[in-house]
Amino acid sequence: KDQDEEDYTQLPCMQCGRMQYDEKEIEHKFLLCDVCVNGGHARCMGVSVIPGGDTAWNCPVCDGQARIKAAKEAAAEMELKKVRDDLAEKAEKERAERERVERERVERERVER
Repeated sequence: KDQDEEDYTQLPCMQCGRMQYDEKEIEHKFLLCDVCVNGGHARCMGVSVIPGGDTAWNCPVCDGQARIKAAKEAAAEMELKKVRDDLAEKAEKERAERERVERERVERERVER
């Protein structure tokens, strides 16, 4: 058998540890994670509708890691937005201060004449 035709019937279920499954009974269908190639029985994994075709399925471990990664990316994006907003606010205050100083200079020159 080549790599794409491995016998996954000998993989243990991540939840119950059993390797046997019956293709005819949906609750015993064995799902393989698209990330780590571990898996488990649909029923053990809490999956009532078996993903079909090219639909990806991730085991709870990989799904959790993906959620953590997404949360970290979202937090980093929020932090980056805050830094950008803070810089924009600082630049606006500096611009307003330069304008104020220039107005005062022009006013002093006008008064001194």
